[in-house]
Order: sequence, then structure tokens, then C-alpha cells
Amino acid sequence: MSLVRQVAFFGIIGVLATFVHVALAYTLMTVLALNPYVANALGAAAALGISFRGNSQITFLYRGNVSRAFIRFLGQSALSFALTNVIVFIVEQNGWPSWLYAAIVIAVVPPVSFLVAKLWVYRPEGDTRIS
Repeated sequence: MSLVRQVAFFGIIGVLATFVHVALAYTLMTVLALNPYVANALGAAAALGISFRGNSQITFLYRGNVSRAFIRFLGQSALSFALTNVIVFIVEQNGWPSWLYAAIVIAVVPPVSFLVAKLWVYRPEGDTRIS
């Protein structure tokens, strides 16, 4: 499978998951007047499902143990969340403008997430190689 194909689908699925997260949360808040934190959590859960399923079935064509991959995917998601918080901390501590936070997150988090997904989350079972 082509690395270019994987990167392209990873990006497309990421954009789709982000759109679903924001659209669902916004709709739940504005149309149903749901608590913003609850609405955001539901949007994030929907995005998580789309991201996992899309990357499992389309990006990486994963055929291994889905439960194992999902647990690892949750770890990947936690790492991405932690990384964004480290970036916030660095930007805040240095008094940098908030637009720089967004630029750094966009430049750093997706590539790191892709590598973790490819090398760990969706690595074929029994494959001890790092590639």
C-alpha cells in the first residue's frame, strides 16, 4: 500500500471527523440547547468513531484484532490531546500569539498521530519491525 495513499486518506478522514465533531456539537448546542460540555463530548465521541473506523478500514486496511487496535487508538488519541496541551503551555509561557498555537498544532499533531497509527496502532500482529 502506498504511503502517499495512506497519508491522503488519513488527512481526509481527519478533516471529516473534525467536521462531524464541530457540526454535531454546534447543532446539539444551538438546536437542542444541550449543555456545551455534553454536546462537545458527544461530538468528540462521534468523531472518534469515524476516525477509528475510517482509518482502520480505509487508511490502513487493518485486518487484525480490532479490540487491540481500538485500545491503542485511544492511547494515540490521548497522546494527541497531551501534545496539544504541551503546545498550549509552550505558547502561553512564551507569550506567543494564539494563532501560532494553531499553526504548531497543525504542523506537529497530525504527522505524529499518523506515525503512531502506522507504526503502533495498526501494525500487523506479530510484526516486530518499526516500519
